[in-house]
Amino acid sequence: MRVSTREGLRSILAPIAGGLAFVPSRARLPAVPPDKLGIAPVDESAGGTIEAEIDFSLPAFPKFVLAAWGLSEHEDWGRWSIGKKVAIFLSRPLPKKFRLLITGGAYERNLGRRFKVRIGSVSRFGTFRKQVGTPQTLSLRFSVPKPASGIEIFVPRPTVPEQDSRAIGLGFVRLQIVKDARRVDVVRTIFKQHEL
Repeated sequence: MRVSTREGLRSILAPIAGGLAFVPSRARLPAVPPDKLGIAPVDESAGGTIEAEIDFSLPAFPKFVLAAWGLSEHEDWGRWSIGKKVAIFLSRPLPKKFRLLITGGAYERNLGRRFKVRIGSVSRFGTFRKQVGTPQTLSLRFSVPKPASGIEIFVPRPTVPEQDSRAIGLGFVRLQIVKDARRVDVVRTIFKQHEL
């Protein structure tokens, strides 16, 4: 890859990824045809914002998802992680304070194992104790000091099932960002007390 191409990709991806983008000098990036990108031509989510959620059982991602990798094709229930890391890049920075709701389950050796979720410089940990057939929802609270628009999820033990070539680990049904409104509620309470 030429230096100019590498630097061009870095300058395009860095603001989008909130500093997560890195293209090594000898990177070989596969060309993905537009019809295989899996981005919805029409936003399938209500409102077109991350608060609406990402439904991994849909064939395409909503418009606010710029790119995603480390995920399988969609299935009726959702998508499997492929390999050691899942990365999702959003069109806008995430709020400073929010809860990340992840609904899903784990496959075999990943059941009951902690996995890391990193947004910007902040990491949190979650554990799926159930399989995707009986998914559970985890709530991870984030407070990020700098704007970030990338979500990274690290799979503890990717495993290749029999009759399959994919190294799967975590199964994702839904992902949603819920803005942390506690501070707003506290301010409203203080104003109401002053009004009395």
